[in-house]
Amino acid sequence: PRPRSDVEPELFPAADPAAASLAWRELTAVREIARAFHTADRPEELYRFALARVCPLLGAAFGSVYVRDGDGDTMRLAATHEWPARHARWIEATRVRLGAGTSGEAAAERRTVEVPDV
Repeated sequence: PRPRSDVEPELFPAADPAAASLAWRELTAVREIARAFHTADRPEELYRFALARVCPLLGAAFGSVYVRDGDGDTMRLAATHEWPARHARWIEATRVRLGAGTSGEAAAERRTVEVPDV
């Protein structure tokens, strides 16, 4: 839903309409994900919902969420968004070792690792 016209100008100055529009879409996605956090029956349901909201904002064609597999040092796939069907078997079987590769590094170090272009 669109914001009330008397509120939007306060939150998003009109100096840059494109930035204001993106900021509003980002806030809307955060609100929807927070609401889904309280209503999802399973974590995987929330992960898929979040990916569906975040990937378009990032301009990502597809995305995935990996979670730590118990107390071990690997992560397993928990959710995907728009992965090409031909990759389904491969991505479902993939395990990521903590510290290995971009995702493993980000998880092991608990920080964002940016990959500018894949």
